[in-house]
Order: sequence, then structure tokens, then C-alpha cells
Amino acid sequence: MKKVSKQKLGNVGNHRAVAIQKLLVEAAPIAEAPKPPSGIVSTVDPKKGARPTRGQLTDAPAAAAELAGSASFAHDFGAHVAPADVLAENLVRSAAWTAAHEAASAWADHVGAGTRAAWGMTLKQLEKFRTAFDLAVADDPEIAKRYRHTVRFLGSRSESALRAAATRAKKRAAKAKAVAATEAIAPTSGPPSPPTVTH
Repeated sequence: MKKVSKQKLGNVGNHRAVAIQKLLVEAAPIAEAPKPPSGIVSTVDPKKGARPTRGQLTDAPAAAAELAGSASFAHDFGAHVAPADVLAENLVRSAAWTAAHEAASAWADHVGAGTRAAWGMTLKQLEKFRTAFDLAVADDPEIAKRYRHTVRFLGSRSESALRAAATRAKKRAAKAKAVAATEAIAPTSGPPSPPTVTH
């Protein structure tokens, strides 16, 4: 059997990643995510609270049907529990919420991946375009007037990069200052001599 080098496997993996990225970019969202109902403000943290097990989610529909169809529920469990129809309806509704949440999470992951792939490719293309754009504007300033929003878009990107660079420089300067201050107060000739004891 012919062996395939790790480099070739890596190249195949890179080509596959690029192909997947291209598919994500071309497969633009075909539907809008639904907006939450207005006027409803939840006080429940979606990352906390009770969660069913995977087994409970699997058994929920059958358990709901079993409870709803029981002719002896009241006799079996008494009057100190919620009625069978209420338990069954809540089981079905809760399972439906979980299904909607999982579908929304999967959609959010897909849209997030598509967003990063699309902007990654687009901004890379625009960086090359910017060079030609700047040269054209330098040769004919009237071009900037015809492409005002493009000027602002490209300039906004530059301003963002400059702000980020300035922030990094400021942090480096603060760190260097802190190190210098620490070194200034640190002993330079070893520990102090013990006190002299006189008798």
C-alpha cells in the first residue's frame, strides 16, 4: 500500500478547509432568525437552572402520552400532585423548548461560522483593493468624492487598527514602567547586615 506523506495530508486538509470556507461564504443565510416576542423580559439565566438529562428528553413524549392516557392516575397518586393532563402538557411544552433551543444554537453556530468566513475572505480582498484605491485617489482626488462611503469604510478599518496599535503600545509602556519601578526599589547589594550586638 502506497504511503502518503504528512505534508500531502496537511495540504489535503488545508484545501478542504478552504473549500468549506468558500461554501460557507457562498451559502448566505436564506432566512432571518425569529425575533423574541416584545414585552417579555425573562428573569431566568439561560445558562443556569434545571436541565433534563438526554434520557429524560428521549422519554418525555412517551411519558407524557402515558400520563395523559392514564385512567387511574387520581387513584394511583392521589390529589396531592399536579393533574395528569397538566404534567403531560408541561412535559411536551418543556421538550419543545429544548428542541427549539438546540435548533437555535445550531443555527447560531452556523451563522457565526459563516460570518467569520465571509468577513475573513472579504477583508482580505479589500486589503488588496485598498492599495489600488489609494493609488487611484492620489492620482485623481475626485475619485474619493465618488466613493465617499468606500473612503469611510477603508478609513474606519485603518482607524481601528491604529487604535489597537496605540492600545498595545500604551500597555507595553505601562508594563515597562512597572518593571522599572520594581527594579528601582529592589535591593542591589544583597540582604542587609544583621544589627551589631553590644555587651
